[in-house]
Amino acid sequence: MLSRYSARMGVLAVVLTFVGACGLLAESWVGTWHVTDTRGGEYDIVLESGGQAHAHGSQNAFGIWSEQDGRAYIVWNTGWKAILFLDKESGKYMKSAFDIDEGFNDTPLTTTPAYKH
Repeated sequence: MLSRYSARMGVLAVVLTFVGACGLLAESWVGTWHVTDTRGGEYDIVLESGGQAHAHGSQNAFGIWSEQDGRAYIVWNTGWKAILFLDKESGKYMKSAFDIDEGFNDTPLTTTPAYKH
């Protein structure tokens, strides 16, 4: 009986570690990101831990975001979409912007650097 209990506790520990790691990964995106819009105007994207997103500066919008595959996917109330991600080649954070009629799998309209404050 003890071995079954130990095995179940081991599985539970692995699951909790995985869930915790996913939460930590998403939490790494929480904060303020300085970016540029498609015309070169500067603004800040604020990602909150509850999944809300806000843009302040040249762009003023609100939306929702979620983490998937190590990237932050944002959908704005304007219909625009954005992805924040770490570019593996340059080692820099970037933001890709997608127009209203584009999906996340389409070619982004722009991809520009993103800096976390």
